[in-house]
Amino acid sequence: LLAMAGAGALARPFLPGGSTWSWVINSKSDLDGVGVNARLLSADANGALLSQQPGRAVSLITAPLTLPSDAEHTLVVEVACPEIPLNTNRSSLVLLLWQTEAKESYHYRESTVRLSGTPTRLAFNLPDEPQKIHRLGVQFPDVDGPILIRSFEIPSLSLTDRLRLFAQQAGEREPLRTHSLNFLRGPS
Repeated sequence: LLAMAGAGALARPFLPGGSTWSWVINSKSDLDGVGVNARLLSADANGALLSQQPGRAVSLITAPLTLPSDAEHTLVVEVACPEIPLNTNRSSLVLLLWQTEAKESYHYRESTVRLSGTPTRLAFNLPDEPQKIHRLGVQFPDVDGPILIRSFEIPSLSLTDRLRLFAQQAGEREPLRTHSLNFLRGPS
């Protein structure tokens, strides 16, 4: 019985995906009930163009969510930094923010990503079971110029997407911080 459970756990990445969810920003009305910690420059079919407020990092947090229990455990956020030249990219720190209940504070997980002037899809593993998540968000503490956030999505990933995501996450390194010395990290 234990061997069958182990084989089932190993087969999970190869099984068809579960429910999907998406939030695409097409207008200012799509931002009703969300947390915008930035100056909103525009909101149209291209997404929400946000700029930093003095002394605060740009962040966008969804309205309260009700995600199904069979949803994928991957969040994809599509962003662009319009002031970065089109064929270049730069490394930047991004925080995945989440709550499991309504309260003031958020949990967060740091990732270093490559941002560019063209839309980039950032993939994060959900830190908790989808049905336990109350709100999701992203924060960009290193971005000085405006940032365009187009969508949040929990997609149904194909086998090749899952393998690509695994390879990408296996290659990511934990940002070097004082508390991360002597710490070995594997794929999320």
